[in-house]
Amino acid sequence: MKFRVSQWLDSSNLDVEEMPIVYGIQANKGNGNGWVHVAKDGEPLFFDTPEAAGEKLDELKARYAA
Repeated sequence: MKFRVSQWLDSSNLDVEEMPIVYGIQANKGNGNGWVHVAKDGEPLFFDTPEAAGEKLDELKARYAA
């Protein structure tokens, strides 16, 4: 399984002038379905910094290493 960090605009509050960037994680099982968003308990994994997302990414890579 492959993982990557991706940038997202946080559109949860449309009243702000500029939407903040959050960092999510995507996974690809290599089964032809492409990249999908990683979630925990039905909530997407979003992080405030690329470093925080990278730490989780490393954890997932270690957990799902072939």
